[in-house]
Amino acid sequence: MNHTLKRVLAFLVLVITFFAWYVSIFGMGSFSSAKDALKYGLEPLVFMHYPPIYGNGYNYDILDVLYKFNIKSCWYGHLHGSAIRNSINGERDGIDFKLISGDCLQFCPLKIM
Repeated sequence: MNHTLKRVLAFLVLVITFFAWYVSIFGMGSFSSAKDALKYGLEPLVFMHYPPIYGNGYNYDILDVLYKFNIKSCWYGHLHGSAIRNSINGERDGIDFKLISGDCLQFCPLKIM
């Protein structure tokens, strides 16, 4: 992949990150939480920066919320380089976890739905 394309993709990641932050602060329409999505019969989608499970470590505070709202899919980033090999990709306790950091995806966009 050439240098210009990597820079463009890095910029897009920043834009998407800003958009996600903006939506989390100010909300968007009626669907600003998992509770709202469930109320309207929609499947809540969870995107996180840090993984709730990494190697043998668990963040039970986050996992409890995912279980409480019956979350089926969780996408996360943060892990790069050699840390990718300890990531959780796939189903664990009824939740499908996917690492979507840029270098894990080789900077190729991933269709979520």
